[in-house]
Amino acid sequence: MSIQLPKYTISTEVQNQPKNPILVILISLLIGLLFGFFSYKFYTTNSLTNLQASNEILDRINKENTEKINSLEAEVSILRTENKVKNQALRDLQQNYKNVIDLNNNLQADVAFYERLLSPNVKNKGLRVFQSELIKQKDNNYLLKLFLVQKIERAREISGKYEIYVKGQQNNTAKSLQISLKTKTNFKFKYFHKVSLPFSLPNGFKAEELVVKLFPKNNNKKTIEYTVDWQTLLNQE
Repeated sequence: MSIQLPKYTISTEVQNQPKNPILVILISLLIGLLFGFFSYKFYTTNSLTNLQASNEILDRINKENTEKINSLEAEVSILRTENKVKNQALRDLQQNYKNVIDLNNNLQADVAFYERLLSPNVKNKGLRVFQSELIKQKDNNYLLKLFLVQKIERAREISGKYEIYVKGQQNNTAKSLQISLKTKTNFKFKYFHKVSLPFSLPNGFKAEELVVKLFPKNNNKKTIEYTVDWQTLLNQE
């Protein structure tokens, strides 16, 4: 009987070592760089494409909004112009209405003036102060308006001069102030003559009455004196 011994085979694995490890590293780095470059380029290209698309959309929206804004601004401008025209037309209408009212009042005053002037009930038809008006202005300043008239029937031109005084009290003493100028007080008219005289009174002077003296040039005519209470004049304003 024979005994067989097991047979063992010893094999030795021989590993292939790279001949140049630096080259492998460089190749790996190059591959990584190329991959990264193309990946970045792809990402960048894709991002730029998306950004351009977004910009186009935003530009279109901005253009549409700009057109809407321009349209609205044009409408607002038209409305403002229309509003200005309406307001100006309203102001013109109000001013015209006021002018008509003032004209009507003036015409009524003129009619009343001529009615009284031509009234047959007027006893004194010679030279006279027909109407007087006193307007108080700022502080002690006043405006006096007088109408000198004469007879209307067969009227002839009349001339002369006038003097105007304000009588009153100052420091408990009677005083008379001549407010008419010593020159430029001549008159010459056929039917009526208007006198408009601005004047001022001194502080502390208490006016009591207004006196107007008319001196016709005709020697046959006497001096005519017209007197009116100061407060009566003021109350007529």
